[in-house]
Amino acid sequence: MPQYKKIKKPLRTNHKPSQQSAAKTPEPKLHSGATSQTKSQEYSALVFKNVQALLESNNDKDTIKRYKSLCKRSGGLLRSVGLIQFLSFLAAKATKDSEVHHQYLLNHLTAELNSVDIIKAQNSDGLLEKIRQQNLAQYMHTTTRVLKLLQWHKRIADILITGDAG
Repeated sequence: MPQYKKIKKPLRTNHKPSQQSAAKTPEPKLHSGATSQTKSQEYSALVFKNVQALLESNNDKDTIKRYKSLCKRSGGLLRSVGLIQFLSFLAAKATKDSEVHHQYLLNHLTAELNSVDIIKAQNSDGLLEKIRQQNLAQYMHTTTRVLKLLQWHKRIADILITGDAG
């Protein structure tokens, strides 16, 4: 079996970093409408404002706890059934008086998608119609954005709303 010689490389003592390694870390991408916030920061601020407004309104404590529970399971539901089916489910449930927390979440998502310039819709029916008209790439982009918003709903509702629906 042949033996190989080890080649020793000389140590560099006056090494200067190349321009590539000295380049700054790229800045996080900013949303086109934001001046100094990342998309995640913008989403969290919108969701926080909506959940805080819900808490400050004089709603039934049970409804608020049910809203928290809905926020916690919405991401998984969206992944299971898809965006249109998820939003249609919220719209269908929102028609019942005992399920008003579905209407709150649907209204919040509609307003948030409007605020971040993903879909401009006046109400939930307009939102559903505009999503149905999207091509596949737009639909996938919207689904990703709604999932990100739902992650923030889950986090913020879990922090701000005490107790669970019973």
